[in-house]
Amino acid sequence: MNKQLIEKTYPIIKIEDHNTDNQQKTFFFNIEEDIKTNKINVLPGQFYMLRTKLGQKPISVSHFDGKVIGFTVLKRGNVTADLIDNAQIGTYVGLTGPLGNTFDISANDENILIIGGGVGIAPVYNLTKYVLEKTDIKATALLGARTNSLSAFAQDLPRKTERFESRFYTDDNTGEIQGFVTKDLEEIFSKQKFTSVYMCGPEKMMVIAAQQMRKLQPEIRIRISMERYMKCGIGLCGSCVLDDIGLRVCADGPVFDYNVLVKSKEFGKYHRDSHGVIHSF
Repeated sequence: MNKQLIEKTYPIIKIEDHNTDNQQKTFFFNIEEDIKTNKINVLPGQFYMLRTKLGQKPISVSHFDGKVIGFTVLKRGNVTADLIDNAQIGTYVGLTGPLGNTFDISANDENILIIGGGVGIAPVYNLTKYVLEKTDIKATALLGARTNSLSAFAQDLPRKTERFESRFYTDDNTGEIQGFVTKDLEEIFSKQKFTSVYMCGPEKMMVIAAQQMRKLQPEIRIRISMERYMKCGIGLCGSCVLDDIGLRVCADGPVFDYNVLVKSKEFGKYHRDSHGVIHSF
């Protein structure tokens, strides 16, 4: 966990509405002063706790240019609904972060695969922009959502260049490719080998994808970003501990090696709500 975190309220400086019938928006904040003063760095895979009058919610960083930070928020509960329904430019929102670990790009990475599904597109979009702007790594990004508008914020990515390709999938045939984000894995792996995979999305999808990729390329390195209910976000409350392996998603993650996650009996099978009650995926 990044020990140099900031807990402060910031005014919203920009809101992007992605034409999702008020279901998803991206909120931007200028944190340049605190970056300079406190010498913090926000890296792909990290998250913040966003706080409104109704509580706080962990949200992955989807945009960061060194000065302005953005969070793409899907309406899923009281806090996110409060943001999407009520927040305007100038509204102050509490931000605590950066929290958690990162998508730890390997020094050996030459050609990577990036997979994002649903709300998991947000952190891997940030990773993709980082890879394109700050490295020479070759990359392929596969991004899938229920409907085209839910991935609209990421569709500024180039579709195909010499070192990068992106493909967008939808469940409802409103986007470029109909089907699940995993549908082309066999074809993609038949054409190239990858040094690492970085992935975030629904756990059932990630389990299927990881198993399939390990069959196609057994030695491949896989990093997975997890989502769990979090009360504190700093490793104190224990609400996000993974069964069996005892790791805290907020402090030891949210990014884990696939070899570690398969030792947890809950990975891809169930999660716990705010009361600790088990819910199957």
